[in-house]
Amino acid sequence: NHLLVYGLTATPKREDGLENIIYFRIGPIRHFAKKEVPHHIAQKLYLRFTASGEHLSNIQDQSIHDNHELIVADAQRNEVIVQDIVDCIKEKRHIIVLSRFINHIQALKRQFEKLNQETNVYILNSHMKTSQLKEEMTALKEEGKPFVLFTTGSYAGEGFDLPALDTLMLVMPIKAKGSIQQYLGRLLRNLNDKEELRVYDYVDYAIPMFYKMYMKRLRTYKTLGYILEENSG
Repeated sequence: NHLLVYGLTATPKREDGLENIIYFRIGPIRHFAKKEVPHHIAQKLYLRFTASGEHLSNIQDQSIHDNHELIVADAQRNEVIVQDIVDCIKEKRHIIVLSRFINHIQALKRQFEKLNQETNVYILNSHMKTSQLKEEMTALKEEGKPFVLFTTGSYAGEGFDLPALDTLMLVMPIKAKGSIQQYLGRLLRNLNDKEELRVYDYVDYAIPMFYKMYMKRLRTYKTLGYILEENSG
C-alpha cells in the first residue's frame, strides 16, 4: 500500500470539468510552481478581427460544426493568416500554426508555399505514419533556420517539446484555459535565447459562439502576461 500519492500537472483545469475527481482521489493542490518569464522577454499579443459570418443573417442558428466549416473555407481569413506567417518569417521567427483540422493546416501550408519556397516547412497530423512523424520531429529539432510548423492541437499538447518556438498562431477558436496555457507553454523553452514571445489570435467577432471563446482567451492572455500590440486589428 502507498502511504502518499503525488500528482503533477501543468494544467489542473480540465475542459470537461472533471478535475474534482482528481482532487477527490489524491487531494487538493498543495503547491503551484510558477514559471516566470524573464523581464527582458516581451510577450506580445496580435489580434486579427475577421469578417467571417458577417454576411449570414442566420449566424445565431448555426451549429459549431457549420461555423468551423465556414472559417476553414474563408479565403480572406486564410490570406490574412498566411500573410502574417510571411511577415514573421521575414523577422526570422520560429512559428507554430495551430488548427483543429487537418484540411485547414494542409490548405494553409499550400498557400504559404506558393508565396515562399525558401523557408523550411513542416507538418504534423494524424494522417502521417509514425515513422514520418518521427522524421519530421527530428528534422525540426535539428533545424537551424527560421521555420513554420503546421499542426493540430492534439500534437501540440502535453509532451510536445520544440525549444526553438517563439511564435504561436492560433488559427482556430478554442476556449479551454488549460489548452491555451498548454499551447502557450510551448514557447517557454530556451528563454535565455529569446527576446520576444508572440501570439497571433484570429477573432471571428461576427460568430457569437466564437466571440465568447475569444473573450475567455483574452482573460488567459492577460493572466499570463501578454500585452496587446497597438497595430492589431
